[in-house]
Amino acid sequence: MTQTPPTPRSVSRARRNLERLFVAVFALLLSLPLFQQATGIPKDIRLAGVEIRKPTPVFTWAAWFDGNYAAAVDNWLLGDVGLRGFLVHLACQANYSLFGKIGMSGGTDVVEGRDHWLFERAYIKWAVRQPPMGAKNAVRFSEQAALLQQELARRGIAFALVIAPSKAQIMPDYLPPEIALPARNATDAYSRLIPELEKRGVQLLDGHRLFLTLKNTEPHLFPPTGTHWSYYAAWLTWQALANRLRAHSSCAELPVQPIEKIVWTTPQGSDDDLRQLLNLWHFEPGGPARLPYPIISPAPQPLQDRYSALVVGDSFSLTLIDAMARTGTFRQIDLLYYFKRHLTYPSPSFAQSADRLIADEGIDMGPLDKGNMGWEDLLQNRQMVILTLNEIHIKDAGWGFLDAMLAELNPDQRTTSTVTSPASRQ
Repeated sequence: MTQTPPTPRSVSRARRNLERLFVAVFALLLSLPLFQQATGIPKDIRLAGVEIRKPTPVFTWAAWFDGNYAAAVDNWLLGDVGLRGFLVHLACQANYSLFGKIGMSGGTDVVEGRDHWLFERAYIKWAVRQPPMGAKNAVRFSEQAALLQQELARRGIAFALVIAPSKAQIMPDYLPPEIALPARNATDAYSRLIPELEKRGVQLLDGHRLFLTLKNTEPHLFPPTGTHWSYYAAWLTWQALANRLRAHSSCAELPVQPIEKIVWTTPQGSDDDLRQLLNLWHFEPGGPARLPYPIISPAPQPLQDRYSALVVGDSFSLTLIDAMARTGTFRQIDLLYYFKRHLTYPSPSFAQSADRLIADEGIDMGPLDKGNMGWEDLLQNRQMVILTLNEIHIKDAGWGFLDAMLAELNPDQRTTSTVTSPASRQ
């Protein structure tokens, strides 16, 4: 039995309906970002990382005719378009899953190494190139540190310099196969500075040396998906630092508590900062591993008997502050972040929890007025000053912190003068 073929009129009607459906779907897809931008529905996916928001374009006839207004509107819309988080995640996931490309252009450059370990490219470049530090600069920096230590000691304040290790240097076995680190150069910043600091008796915690010692027995010094030392390793660092600080009279009673227990949980905070920057829905191998987080028994000290610390340093300072705050021995910790901004951590925010990172709870007091620091007031009732530098930042020499503090505490003291060593003062 034969079927009656469709008439041209029915074919035309079906085609028109299909075209209308296509146009409707296409229009819906085009309008959905604008609808979401205006209403917030559906909720977008949050992006990780820091972006500089584009200002709202200002219309002028001159900008209209020379094309600058259209370009400004285009940049503004790209940064504020609806469902941007979803679209960025979609693009990042497609790049990674289909083409093996990690991350997007701009911002922090992330590298995937062996076993899906992540590294920040800047640290790899530093480890490969090993930028030199002049002998004169190493001597000047170490003399400044020794002078500041002496000046603070006269005020009854302990000083310590912490060198935070680089993940690329401590965990080279997880770097991409094509990257091989050269032998350590005797003229690089780390190799130049450490002997000069030790020669002048600066209270030093060499995190690079410490981590090489711990590496064989402590496998979680660095998280696979983060760029900083782990929260667990930051606690081990604080234990070592506290033992050194106890040699100073102002910190003689500083308790060094053992870890009460270890909580194993998925990476969070800086332990997962590089993976978060990838803005992926799924990252091999099937999600992040579990990492140890220390739980400490807080010292039973009244608030008035607790310590106050001033920390100057880079992003490695944040996890160190987290460890310090968990001890329950501090009433306040202030951080001069990269010697650019002032963050303060008052004691009411200090609480123990594996899923509550104290380092994230600092109060931002704003940018520093370096010409009017008021060091005497800032140091009042302090028991310790800690300068933390990652290996990659040694050449920055504390971002001018040593110069600024010495200039106000002892303006007649020349930082080029000879500093007596502990042995020569005996």
